[in-house]
Amino acid sequence: MSAPRKGCGDPDFRINIIVACDLNRGIGKNGTLPWKLPSETNYYHGMINHLKSSENQNAVIFGRITYESIHDPKDYENLLKVVVSKTSRPQPEDKNLRFVESFLDATGLIWDEKSLRNGGIETIWSLGGTTVYQETLQSPFLHRVYYTEVQSKFDCDTHFPAMDLTKFKIVEDSRVPSGIQSDNGVQYKVTVYESNNFA
Repeated sequence: MSAPRKGCGDPDFRINIIVACDLNRGIGKNGTLPWKLPSETNYYHGMINHLKSSENQNAVIFGRITYESIHDPKDYENLLKVVVSKTSRPQPEDKNLRFVESFLDATGLIWDEKSLRNGGIETIWSLGGTTVYQETLQSPFLHRVYYTEVQSKFDCDTHFPAMDLTKFKIVEDSRVPSGIQSDNGVQYKVTVYESNNFA
């Protein structure tokens, strides 16, 4: 498994984070979302599954707990799923499922897949939890953070790491809902932060 290095190989090797947080950066409670926002969930699945070419595939990286919290596997069936776990490595029946021991191994596996497919991996998404998000924020391949801020405070036991906003600029993406959205009486807003490394 080759580990990608910034500045060599594929210049389009970029990783995006997509996350929904409350006002305290809370992202979950007992392995589940503490809010029900169907429109935000639909936006999330639309983003991670969006392809420019049906012949390609997107890849997602997440930790074991986040992976095990998936409610409907069909929402992820067309994605290359890379699970970072040092404790649980079952033999996957899903041909699109891989288990690795570290975030570096995850990026290396996707790098190799992208090379073997001649660029057939379009977008790489980091889906959490906290540790995977933290390592993605520190990665030289971090491109964008699609940040949903839920305009309320919830009881959470898992949080998104603090971002140094001086390292990012706000950009537009036509696929992202614009302005304040409302669902089930809860408001939220999506902001897209792009790393200054890709200026």
